Amino acid sequence: MINFKLPLLLLIVLISSTDSQITQIIPMPNTDTELIFQVTFNPNSPINITEIKTDFSQQSYKPTSITLGLNEIKCIVQLNPNSQTEEYTFIDVNHPNITPYKIIAPLNNKVNLTVLKQPKVKNETILQFSGLYFQPYPPNLYYLIITTTNLNNTRTLDSSKNEIEFLNSTTFQINVGESVGEIEYTITEKAYSSGTLKTTYQKPMISNITFESNEFTISGDNFGDSIYSNYSEIILNSVVQSQSNYQQDFDNNQIILQSNHHSNYSNKFQFEISIGNVSLISPFVFENKAIIKSISELNSYNGGDITIYGSKLNCKNENNSTTEVMIMIGNKNCSNASNLIENEFTSIKCSLPSGNEFDENLTINITIDSVQNQQSTIKFSYHSPSISNYQHIIDDKDDILILNGANFDDISGSIENSNITFNSINFNLKNLFINYTNNSNKSTIIIPLSKLKNNNNNLKNGDIQIHTPNNKTSNSMKIQLKPTIDQIQGKINKNGGLITIIGRYLNLQRFNNNNNNESIIPTTTISIINQNNISICNQIKQFNNISIICNHSPTDSINNNHISIIIDNQQSNNNINVQFQPPIIQSIEIQQQERDTTSMILLIKGENFGTDKSLIQLKIRNQTLNFGQFGIKEISFEDIQIEVVYSKFKNSDSNQILNIIVNNQTSNEFSFEVPTSQQTPKKSGLSVGIIIAIVFGTLAGVVAILVASYIYKTKLGKKKNIEHKNELKPTKQYKNQGIAQEENNKIQQLSKQEDKNETNSKHSDVEMNLNEQPYGLQQELSKSTINAAGGGSIDALPITKNIVELQCHSLDSEY
Repeated sequence: MINFKLPLLLLIVLISSTDSQITQIIPMPNTDTELIFQVTFNPNSPINITEIKTDFSQQSYKPTSITLGLNEIKCIVQLNPNSQTEEYTFIDVNHPNITPYKIIAPLNNKVNLTVLKQPKVKNETILQFSGLYFQPYPPNLYYLIITTTNLNNTRTLDSSKNEIEFLNSTTFQINVGESVGEIEYTITEKAYSSGTLKTTYQKPMISNITFESNEFTISGDNFGDSIYSNYSEIILNSVVQSQSNYQQDFDNNQIILQSNHHSNYSNKFQFEISIGNVSLISPFVFENKAIIKSISELNSYNGGDITIYGSKLNCKNENNSTTEVMIMIGNKNCSNASNLIENEFTSIKCSLPSGNEFDENLTINITIDSVQNQQSTIKFSYHSPSISNYQHIIDDKDDILILNGANFDDISGSIENSNITFNSINFNLKNLFINYTNNSNKSTIIIPLSKLKNNNNNLKNGDIQIHTPNNKTSNSMKIQLKPTIDQIQGKINKNGGLITIIGRYLNLQRFNNNNNNESIIPTTTISIINQNNISICNQIKQFNNISIICNHSPTDSINNNHISIIIDNQQSNNNINVQFQPPIIQSIEIQQQERDTTSMILLIKGENFGTDKSLIQLKIRNQTLNFGQFGIKEISFEDIQIEVVYSKFKNSDSNQILNIIVNNQTSNEFSFEVPTSQQTPKKSGLSVGIIIAIVFGTLAGVVAILVASYIYKTKLGKKKNIEHKNELKPTKQYKNQGIAQEENNKIQQLSKQEDKNETNSKHSDVEMNLNEQPYGLQQELSKSTINAAGGGSIDALPITKNIVELQCHSLDSEY
């Protein structure tokens, strides 16, 4: 209870006109439910207070007035959840024209303070309160302050700073941030103080525990992040665990605890967790239960040993002491339990008493040291049929399904009256089986798949069971039929293409075992692969029950596109090659070789030629060329360069018809024109010999002109010399005629010597001119015989290879 002193009354604000009949109003300390006002007024003018209004909460109170004296009354109002510290206005009906008297009345007695919601350790860190009369009164006249302390950290939150949020008149909250442990808090407002109160972050919670090897994985909430692991404590079976065994794997929702226990043993564990001294509501008990996976058959009603397979089926515990094991098959006690292999707890054997044909679908319960096994759907029946495996055999005549197991017969040993259920359809074996193995257990059934439906192509992967005449039902075996490819329609090119796969058991849907929801249609898993086990088809669609359409991926091979199909892990046993589209010739261009007159190059453009030269054959006028008659220089899917022996076109028409055969697929016929002998430069009417003769003739003419020019110049020089000599003769007459004759002889000898020198000079000039040619030309400068195209030969002057090629090139240009 709050003690109110006289100085507090000074906070009362009176707002009234000078002519108000009320002289003073004093609010008294409120109780949990009432607020009392002591009102003094002018006795000469009595007042009548019929209503008191508030400004912030907009309430209207009907006060109860009690007269205390001639000039004093007491007005009592009943508080409600919306009441708060605020301004109260008094309505005096006796003086309606006088401004009403107003006063701020503090509700210092706060009541019913409780914590509505504790903060979570992470994410939702809101601390929420509930109470009466806590609302602050603005503007900052009466405001709330909440101080919190957690892990030695103190925070102060102020409503005038919007750090305290009021959801309604009775509910307010603060954000305390992420942490763990205990929270101390104090709430104050002017003269009110709640004192120090305590709450905590939410308690840690365990939702699940798993156990593998020696690790416990504890899942839950409010553990705090690893920074708070130092404030944690885990107790396992009353033993405090070292923080080092779990600090490395510690977060708000999961803790991994390394222990000295092992998950192979069926056992019971009790966990207690405390985070910042905040503990679980109650200890969490985890049972590591035995698991039953299967049970052996008993092929007789006389009883005997059976074996249960699973895990945690231990007949001794961790300290090597013997465990207490109880195995119940229905209401029959299976005694003398023991592990088949010591220290391997995956199987347990026991001795079962005799039963009868009505002992079927019996539940199996195993209790080890008071811990019962996980609930299991495995049931036991005496002499119960069981399917262990199956074989799907593809045959040209009829595909068959072979079921292997045990106890397919009834108590009399008959199997003919047993039934099978495949995809929820019942069939009598008398009408189905071809053969069965005649042994004491009736363990094999051979079923023609054509009998299961009118069209075995419609069969879907699904479940099969066997029912004996005594209504004993075998286990359910999932049948996954092996797909078969009979043919492939559609051809591909290098970019792939659409193909249709036709065969059997190509259904992309499994049988729907969920009869309650026909909209659920389970689908098979399917992949189409090539010979390298690489997926080669996409956009797979069911065309009908016997075919699948898919888009073949691009390929760089035209003869090695084998595919197989895998449905539900069953791979087709055949490997069919997808056919490539035949080659197409779009154009042929002839390119004749400059030096080789025996062959020509065909530049062929088109499609689907591939890249393997060994797969190419050439056919001209329906005659297939052997490999000595053509050669492939370059090849791609769109271009081929083929060198063809020219003689293939000799003495034939210029129009030729050509086919390309690629991997035994023939292209379209393409007609093209081969140049005739008059059009072919290398095979024109001018023989090689004549061409060379023309060249030599031209060369000889040039040489003759050069020689003639030289002789002319020499003779001209001789004439000038003679004229000069004549000028040197004496003018007088020699008297001695002998002397004159001697001089004349000397002149004639001098003239002959000059002629000889002219000839020698001529040969010397020619040799000099020839020696100035390149070495290759000197090599050719010998007298040679050149074979002409007509078969004869001519003697020709020495010529050079360079000159011949030059002249030939000139002729080529003309043509």
